[in-house]
Amino acid sequence: MSKSNMLDEWGTLPDSKLSDHSIQLEECHCQHVGRYWENVQYFSSTWRLYYNHDAGGRVCIGNVWHEIHPKNLYLIAPGTNFLTDQTGNPKQLYVHFLAGRPFHQCNRDIFAFKLDEFSALQIQTICDLIESNQSPFSPPLSMKILSLCGYQLSKIPADDLMQIYHDSRIEKLVFQLKAYPHDPLSVEDMATMCHLSRGGFLRLFKRCTGSTPHQFLLTLRLEKAKYLLEHTDTTIEQISMQCGFADRFHFSRCFKKWHGDPPSRYREASQLK
Repeated sequence: MSKSNMLDEWGTLPDSKLSDHSIQLEECHCQHVGRYWENVQYFSSTWRLYYNHDAGGRVCIGNVWHEIHPKNLYLIAPGTNFLTDQTGNPKQLYVHFLAGRPFHQCNRDIFAFKLDEFSALQIQTICDLIESNQSPFSPPLSMKILSLCGYQLSKIPADDLMQIYHDSRIEKLVFQLKAYPHDPLSVEDMATMCHLSRGGFLRLFKRCTGSTPHQFLLTLRLEKAKYLLEHTDTTIEQISMQCGFADRFHFSRCFKKWHGDPPSRYREASQLK
């Protein structure tokens, strides 16, 4: 979709891709964290569920470190910037997923829930199936993953789901960006789409998402590229174009800064798992 067409069709976009209380799986892996958690900065544009089978992982949110302990299961809310660190290379199950209202926004950054019998059994089953090379997007396994995610969401206190920063203009823009992360939108374009001045738009976007528009869009592009590197044979040149980067060299620099490895090395490592 071209920029002009996107601006023309702005009025016809749905308010949300997800109906109320629905969940959509974006990514799921069971692996040792390795270098991917060694002082790496992340921005969460989705919900993130983490369970570490071993001690040694931690995340820093707002200058506060949180240990990722095997007795707990953790949810990190959308719009959260966090830093990761690890010792001992713990094994981890992680899930990225989207959720409809009222779970699409949250007042807290991270939740720690005690690992109960149901969650422990679900995690063990999910990890066993993934390690047997079953795709997390296969119908039986995806339902188990979504069941685990929904069960954890149900534990979030209602007060933490109050939409104090909700704004329909930003919500609509965010769904547009997620649908077409490759489109060449400037801050001015986004402000126009939201019927706001540049300064007003930047302040509102930061308040609603916890991120700048540039950082938010870059993260979406890199997450899409990461998925394509893992699950397709698309060339790195094609991935850079499909994800909105100027060229392969720009994409490689951004990906290495974000993930720690250049795209080619990341693809090789992910295909060996």
